[in-house]
Amino acid sequence: MRICIISGDRIKKLREARGISQIELADRIGINNSVLSRIGSGKRPVEDTEINAFADFFEVSGDNILGRRTKKLLLRQTCPFMVDQKILSS
Repeated sequence: MRICIISGDRIKKLREARGISQIELADRIGINNSVLSRIGSGKRPVEDTEINAFADFFEVSGDNILGRRTKKLLLRQTCPFMVDQKILSS
């Protein structure tokens, strides 16, 4: 369920940052507004084709939609005092 909530939250934040309504996004992506509402609230998972549609629309990666972070960022957040610059540059 965590992925559903993260994905829905990311989509909602990206939509709000663009200043478009939920109805407009649903129309532009080609899904029903009620489906988008359930995705946004974390009650419904995002399907693969929808991830691609959202990523294309917002010009971000599918990983971004799913809330995944890069290895470098995760290392910095979990153990910044232990991270060696050589590890980060690989």
